[in-house]
Amino acid sequence: MVRALIKSSLLVLASLGLVVITQKLSGWTFLSNNPEAISTFLSSLAQFAAIPVTIAFGVIVLIIQQQATAYTGRAGALVVNSPGFMFVVALLFEVPALCIFLLGWLDLSGQTASRSTQEWAAGTVGPVILTFMALARFAAVWFARISPAEFSGFVFSRAVEGVKRGDRNTVSLAVRGLGESLNNLALSTDYTSLHLSMNHLSYFLQWYVREQKSRLKERKPGFFEYQFPQKRTDSVWVEREVCTFVRDATDSLLGRLGPAESIYYLVDGLRPFGGAAIEAGDMEALEVLADTFVEMGTTERTFGVSINFNTRPLERSAEGALWARESDHKEAEKLLASVFFILFTYLNYNVRRLQPRVFTSSLHETEAKKLKEAGIDFSEAAEESRKRFEGYWIIRFPDPDYELANALKKIERL
Repeated sequence: MVRALIKSSLLVLASLGLVVITQKLSGWTFLSNNPEAISTFLSSLAQFAAIPVTIAFGVIVLIIQQQATAYTGRAGALVVNSPGFMFVVALLFEVPALCIFLLGWLDLSGQTASRSTQEWAAGTVGPVILTFMALARFAAVWFARISPAEFSGFVFSRAVEGVKRGDRNTVSLAVRGLGESLNNLALSTDYTSLHLSMNHLSYFLQWYVREQKSRLKERKPGFFEYQFPQKRTDSVWVEREVCTFVRDATDSLLGRLGPAESIYYLVDGLRPFGGAAIEAGDMEALEVLADTFVEMGTTERTFGVSINFNTRPLERSAEGALWARESDHKEAEKLLASVFFILFTYLNYNVRRLQPRVFTSSLHETEAKKLKEAGIDFSEAAEESRKRFEGYWIIRFPDPDYELANALKKIERL
């Protein structure tokens, strides 16, 4: 805000000086030497800059907010915190204040006004034109953003800027804006924009984990702190917020029978983040992804007599466990194998429980066979899964221990 105030003040003075110098060099001014006419001009200009222009700015901001609300309920905060907003607001205060100041400062007591007085009074046209230009630029930039692609790109850029500055509030607002936009698009049929929004979230998350998180921990530890109600530290709040929005968007698509391509696209969008977390040795971040995969992979939606399941997390957890094993990331392998096991058990339970015309699948068996051949210890994976995801085992299965034993027997026979 201070920077915007300084910048606007300097530009107001520069535009005023430019018009005054132009008049001196040209020897012409459009104001007469009548003090009353000059006083009326400055008064009218101050009122015009303070009322109609401010109203126009308010209307523009309102229209922008209404349009942007189609993507996120945080549109107002995003507009107010956007670059250029405070600059225009500062101009709307400074230009009328300048006119009022000149009314008191210029000598308008005589029968005629001096040449210098005429030039300074006429110079106020410069700041008014500057205000119109700033207002037009702000409106043009924002109206150009009111499309899913441009809006998502803008919010993404705000998230990146916030991370580079270590500004938790900016990052939180931008991430939630992107997440809400993703969820709203998941309820629409604009799948191209949905994929684009996911691209931004996917790139941001893996970039943050791979390149920025360790730097922030060293230089900006306050980025991970929050007060609710006591001061606490949460080193994975960014990852958790992004994954929650992706999970909700995926569930929305599954719940309204959205295209499998888009459901898989959202799940696959978290793969770069998982790879970055493994490479960075950030097991806390990988645990967030593991929880997200378990939540997404143990969700079902009913349509008439058929039931749909999101099997993509099962595939990706198997793929991740294999990659972690080949790359000798033992902790990551152990975690992802435990994720795969509960998802395998969940599909195995439903295949056995439901009739073939309702639901059938052999995908879990195919993936389990690959892991078994690669040397994954499923007894260890089962034990780890039962302990780590105990809540999900209790909620998803009527008899967790029986289903666990049944799944192990199934894998042994593969």
